[in-house]
Amino acid sequence: MKKNKVLHKKYFVKYFGLELILLFLFNPFFYCGFSQKISETGLPYIQNYSPADYNAASQNWSIVQSKEGFIYAANNEGVLEYDGVTWRTISLPNFASCMSLAITKDNKIYAGGENDLGYLEPDTNGQLQFTSLKNKLTTDNFQRIREISITEDAVYFLTTKEMFVWKDDHFKVYHAEGRFNFTKTIENEVFVVENNKVIKKVRGEVLETVIDLPNTSAAVTDLIRYKENELLILTYNKGIFITHNGKVQVLNKQTSKFLEKALGRKIIKLS
Repeated sequence: MKKNKVLHKKYFVKYFGLELILLFLFNPFFYCGFSQKISETGLPYIQNYSPADYNAASQNWSIVQSKEGFIYAANNEGVLEYDGVTWRTISLPNFASCMSLAITKDNKIYAGGENDLGYLEPDTNGQLQFTSLKNKLTTDNFQRIREISITEDAVYFLTTKEMFVWKDDHFKVYHAEGRFNFTKTIENEVFVVENNKVIKKVRGEVLETVIDLPNTSAAVTDLIRYKENELLILTYNKGIFITHNGKVQVLNKQTSKFLEKALGRKIIKLS
């Protein structure tokens, strides 16, 4: 069995009854030494697929799974589809790269790539093909769609400068004051991080600033709901924070200090 070159270490934190898994990326040399000391007994089976297996580029950006169990990956050569046996590439116009994918509750897959955005729908043979929504926009030059967020009634396509919201068969556009980094749907509300440290929320026709981290060198990598009107904010280089009464404070000094060196990327809520 092939070894992944990157170790995803799980670091558990219990704070006020909330259990979290924090995921970090470590040096591959650390993984090589660490893997020799642990047993693989009881570990889940992992199948690795190389570019030669799926016959496309080596870089993949996003992944979703349909209700039928099919796997879809955003690849530099399009959207990869895997049915458990064979791979197929769904091309975007001009053979553009696909950078982001998201799937709705009704199993509809949206895709974003280099200067294009749209969704997958079946052709006359029942195979999914890409359908572009670019002609619904007033601009035709927006570079790449970095991320897609889904709510119950809208789809949010994010670039570094704009966020295109597809709702009721037309687009609304939000513009960045600086640079958009990523977007996140939390309890059917869409948040967007700007300039690495400013967290905004979609509220009607505007983007409302929720939090502006006081540390100018902080880089937000993820956020989740903690309690009502409170967020946990993970940063790449300054630890983890919690919002309280509209203010930001360090969640836990010991944990936060560890995270400053651990390159935290993602928070997963367990309970």
